[in-house]
Amino acid sequence: MTEVYSDYPADLTAILPPGDIDIDFDTVNCELGGQEVDIVEDSELLRDVFEIGDKSSITFPTNTSNKMLVMFIKSIGKYVEISLRVTDEEGLTRRIVISNNRSIVAADERLARLPLQLGTGWQYMCVDIADMSKRCFGATHSVTEDVQIRGPSRLSKMFFQSKPHADVELPLFLRVIS
Repeated sequence: MTEVYSDYPADLTAILPPGDIDIDFDTVNCELGGQEVDIVEDSELLRDVFEIGDKSSITFPTNTSNKMLVMFIKSIGKYVEISLRVTDEEGLTRRIVISNNRSIVAADERLARLPLQLGTGWQYMCVDIADMSKRCFGATHSVTEDVQIRGPSRLSKMFFQSKPHADVELPLFLRVIS
């Protein structure tokens, strides 16, 4: 179950712990795929982050109804894939896969593959899962079951929110500008 850290708005669900809590595989609910997932200190952020290798992945069980996924992510290789397993209001489970190795959208009733453009360095990324579910499947988002990051990347922050928040409205450990 996703741990909900206190002292911030109820419409936020933090997946990674606050910045003052050390990241380790015992404090974060995640499943590792492959041998190349580690925790490293990032020289730009000066804090611990997850580093996912070329042929590895990390999956975070989320089980949240908050409709927006926010991540602070850095591509450190060629291809990165973000996969969301979502359930709609009818109870159907579908997958949305966003990747920078795609240039066109492809979708059927259970799977949508979307292009992603990541710049260099750390990127703030906000994904409106409810909007994607509606546009890709014509379905109403109910729950995001899990989020998987695959491919060479680093992950510093990940949380869900029910509506967009200005950076100043977020708790310090979730802000881009601390």
